[in-house]
Amino acid sequence: MNKTVNNLGEAISVLIQVAQLAQSKGVLSFDDAAITKSAIDFVNELSNTKENANNESEVTEIAE
Repeated sequence: MNKTVNNLGEAISVLIQVAQLAQSKGVLSFDDAAITKSAIDFVNELSNTKENANNESEVTEIAE
């Protein structure tokens, strides 16, 4: 297992994993769990939007 974080994507991934673990163990209060879930959903949505934009630009480049 890699024990260093080398970019923003890896850092966000680690933080999301820790938040999900804390949620599953009941470490967070209900309000903390709700805001954490909201933040995770936001990051995932942003990531999916960026991936879709990258895929669309790759398709356009191939077609040209």
